[in-house]
Amino acid sequence: MPELKPVQRQNSSRRARWLLSLVLGLLIAIVVGLIYFGLSWVEGLEFNASTWEIRTFSFRADPFTGYQFSGVQHGSTGYSIDPEIEDRIRQTNDSQPDRWDLAEITQFRSTQFGPASIAADLFLDLSRYGVSAKSNEFWNNWTSEHPERADELWPAIRRLTLLGAYIHIPDVVQVALVHVEDDGKFKDRLHDAMIKALELWVQQNVAIDNSKAARDAAKVGLEYAPDNTQFKAVVDQSLKE
Repeated sequence: MPELKPVQRQNSSRRARWLLSLVLGLLIAIVVGLIYFGLSWVEGLEFNASTWEIRTFSFRADPFTGYQFSGVQHGSTGYSIDPEIEDRIRQTNDSQPDRWDLAEITQFRSTQFGPASIAADLFLDLSRYGVSAKSNEFWNNWTSEHPERADELWPAIRRLTLLGAYIHIPDVVQVALVHVEDDGKFKDRLHDAMIKALELWVQQNVAIDNSKAARDAAKVGLEYAPDNTQFKAVVDQSLKE
């Protein structure tokens, strides 16, 4: 067998190193690509302010800049509230186009919660969507045991979700949690809590110059307190604009 000359051995060694570098480079590129592919996956839940449905969504976005480079895909949509609660929110007269509000969004183990997560956590059983949440059995049982109170509570809460005033829902439902006795004053307490919640929501939106949201809340507020000067002032101001 002829002996390789030094130049030939050197060229063969270079080719071997080049091939090894190429293979290692490809493996690194594949691993980095797979990691980036995983990091770019974004998913979450949206809450329908009108119907209280929940739906999933997903898309891909750059994990470093947040730039979204794929379309949003919507997954399953379904009810997860008790039928008795569903019946009561469907009986309200507020006809609004569907508006999906953010409940939560997750990208690579980092989860951020949107305003609608307050309603979702309080009223909905999210276990079917792979989300750990408190059981909704309390509200289901409460609705069955207090049908007249439920007739007042759930339409009122829906008024808040339609306005996007999720932050004030816990204060209003406290009326049902704290005042368990049947003294005939539940409706009055609920109205007082709604007036306070709507006043705060109006103030918050006025402060950020969101005149439409403030006006919509003030109009609802006048249904609970027709003589409320704050609500009247906001509605009157909107008519002048």
